[in-house]
Amino acid sequence: MLTEAHQSHVGARYGLTESTIASAKLWSANAVEARRLLGFSAGPGIVIPFPGIQQRDGRPYVQIRLDTPMALSGKETRCLSPKGEPPHLYVPPILTGQFHGARITRYITEGPFKALRAAELGLICFALPGVYGWRYRNGQDKSQPIPDLDRHVWKGIQVFIVWDSDISEKEQVRCAEFTFARELRSRGAKVFGLRLPGGSNGDKVGLDDYLNTHSVEAFCALEPVEIRHPAIVKVQGEGTSEIPPLASPDVDNPFPEAAYMGVAGEFATLYSRYVESPKPFLYFAYLSYLGALLGPSVTLATELRPSPRLYTVLVGETAIGRKSSAMAHADRFFGPLMPDSLAVLYGLGSAEGIARVVKEKGLPVLLYFDELKSFVDKAKQEGSVALPMVNTLFEFTKYQNHTRDRSIELEQVRLSLLAASTRETYESIWSPQFMDIGFLNRLFIVVARRITRRAFPDSIPLLEVERLQAKTREPLEQMWRADPQSVMLHLTKAAMSKWKAWYDALEDSIYANRLDTIGLRLMILLTVTAGKVQVDEVIVTAAVALLEYELAVRKLLDPIDAENAIARMEERIRRALKHGRMDKRTLARRVHAHRAGVWVFNTAIKNLLSEGELASKGGREFWLKG
Repeated sequence: MLTEAHQSHVGARYGLTESTIASAKLWSANAVEARRLLGFSAGPGIVIPFPGIQQRDGRPYVQIRLDTPMALSGKETRCLSPKGEPPHLYVPPILTGQFHGARITRYITEGPFKALRAAELGLICFALPGVYGWRYRNGQDKSQPIPDLDRHVWKGIQVFIVWDSDISEKEQVRCAEFTFARELRSRGAKVFGLRLPGGSNGDKVGLDDYLNTHSVEAFCALEPVEIRHPAIVKVQGEGTSEIPPLASPDVDNPFPEAAYMGVAGEFATLYSRYVESPKPFLYFAYLSYLGALLGPSVTLATELRPSPRLYTVLVGETAIGRKSSAMAHADRFFGPLMPDSLAVLYGLGSAEGIARVVKEKGLPVLLYFDELKSFVDKAKQEGSVALPMVNTLFEFTKYQNHTRDRSIELEQVRLSLLAASTRETYESIWSPQFMDIGFLNRLFIVVARRITRRAFPDSIPLLEVERLQAKTREPLEQMWRADPQSVMLHLTKAAMSKWKAWYDALEDSIYANRLDTIGLRLMILLTVTAGKVQVDEVIVTAAVALLEYELAVRKLLDPIDAENAIARMEERIRRALKHGRMDKRTLARRVHAHRAGVWVFNTAIKNLLSEGELASKGGREFWLKG
């Protein structure tokens, strides 16, 4: 049982009633008992049993809240778990039998006492021992979710994560929230965050503090927020759960504004004032040329030795998205800068053709495709080695292919790619050979829509163009004059910390493949275009924002691999309706029904209705069920 001092503290500090304390079976441990339970010396405190949870040796699992905090890893800690034990999810005993199998909203907070306070007020609230307490390292030192999560049904459940009010000041905590939310979503939960207001003097407020001064009704009235990666929140601001997906085509400008940096940003801003090409297309067309020109001249101070070269694809919603125009503007801009520094190949005849140009000119090569489909069609041809060659040269600078009839052997090749495509074409052109070889995760896809119309664009002032060309030429010439091995960019300590936080939080999915590789390349490009001599926190923040944007774009444009026209139409309908209800006419326009035919469109809708995936209002309006 609890000592009188502990009983008084728990009641006054956390607002717990005697019946809640009794149901939780809290008891006071002296220093000797605490050492026996924890496996190390820590001092006296309050023992919190975790119902139904056992340690590896079969003993009941407990946590101890120390009377006096102790220093661990340079940080004061008050709540401790037994040595060598993984973390566990705390479920207050008074909730037993109240939620199993029921679709009741859950709240998850940090610390058992907060969960107890919420539970005694009627909220279904669980607790983690810390913000990263939902995962642990197994015997192979691999991070994985705690098994406790498997004991609960999450599919279809609405979950609110409630950390302390100072979450806005702690990026690591927001990273932890983001990764935990992603894990719960992967299990089918609908996850949001709740932001507790701070105290009147700026004091930190926890869930227990809030519930001690506010009603449950006031707590439930707090506006939920969409949980996104901290870098995206930093760039775009935090919003409610009604915010549309980052890369949704319904958002006029999904591109992270803070990512526009240096001369590349000036180029995109200047040209977008005069031409119809979307600013994101102009920006990445510039970066693609810059990366091709930099070639081996600059890298990062890491054993990975990343190259700044990009494989960029500009994807527009329609054929008039001004994708090719953006590429042409960049090509003309860089023309005077690259006569003896870069070979641009406008199209692809064969792998042998590329090899011949590389050997004859000895320059970095940029593959330039007005239509990405032209490259894909060439690479699909029987006997072509264009795909494996281009695929290999993304990460390497040499390629060899020897057959009985021909031989290709390339050394010191720096290959970049810049192409354009409509969304519909991008989603449908790929064959299994591209998927199997991992070609798509080498691409950086930029999605944008034309948002301005200029019937007769004015000429861009020549002095402005020449000014930007001079600013572009200066770092390039500095790099070219230097010993390639000596131009090595270092990350500041803050930049390294931010990069590590993003890397540790990166989801394990096919959509995330090689994002880290591309991120290192972006750091180089952003640093050079910003005129900086090292990669600082601002650079990494912009790079991470671009990577999170790219992750969302990859999910949005996940190629359709259905086997026939009806199945492809069904998948397009599903994707279109993810953004909300649509009347039949709007839906038909969104999925380009006229191209597939009315019969295919109507049959796809009929199939989805019969399978229970769609709901309809009189056949005039449709939406996804569930």
